[in-house]
Amino acid sequence: MKSNQSRSLLLIGGGFVLAAAVAACGGGSSSSAGVTPAAAPSAAPSAAPSAAPSAAPSSSPSTAPSSAPAATWTFGGSTASMSATAGQTPAAISLASYRNLSGTIQFGAVASGSGTLAVSDAVNSGDVTPATLPADNATAGYTPYLYVSFYNGSTATIAFGSMTPKVTLTDSAGFGSATTCELDVYAKNGGSSPAWNSTGASGSISGTTATLNPFSLPSPNTVDFQPGQQVVAIACK
Repeated sequence: MKSNQSRSLLLIGGGFVLAAAVAACGGGSSSSAGVTPAAAPSAAPSAAPSAAPSAAPSSSPSTAPSSAPAATWTFGGSTASMSATAGQTPAAISLASYRNLSGTIQFGAVASGSGTLAVSDAVNSGDVTPATLPADNATAGYTPYLYVSFYNGSTATIAFGSMTPKVTLTDSAGFGSATTCELDVYAKNGGSSPAWNSTGASGSISGTTATLNPFSLPSPNTVDFQPGQQVVAIACK
């Protein structure tokens, strides 16, 4: 579950464009005044026309992709999908048992955008390809149990407003001494590199099932799925 900086919790990221102005100063002595005018005109016309036309046409089309970015990772666990339609509440995502873990994810009504999210899970232990996904370390003392990949293959953002989904996670082998779980997201969160961050959503464990209720993100944060892949994890302590 990538946010524009602090504006999209399930897609935390975005970039800052820094503009810099470079000032050039010129001058010369009175003795070289007759030479300088001749040199300046010959350099400016020859450089400017040749560089500008070749760069602009080639770079402009690449800024408008016609498809979603490819997924970075392939998860080897169970798979599911969710159809989203603006103004409607989608059916719950049901993740079948994989390595003793099963779960459901229920989003609220779709605020905007329509499309299908491909969902898959893994435990990030030999079942994520390539094996480059960092372990969830959002909160010290919490152990990640299940990682979930959402892939939006369309070119439109699917938005759910400020509420995180309701999540249930069942471990048929039990959670040991753990009593609570949280929902974390792997994203930039305004930085230059992605990292694990807690969404603020959490819940308690009863028996073999953890229930994380919807959490209202503080304004102006929202739950959005832009085109491409987003990874979340459920970690418990």
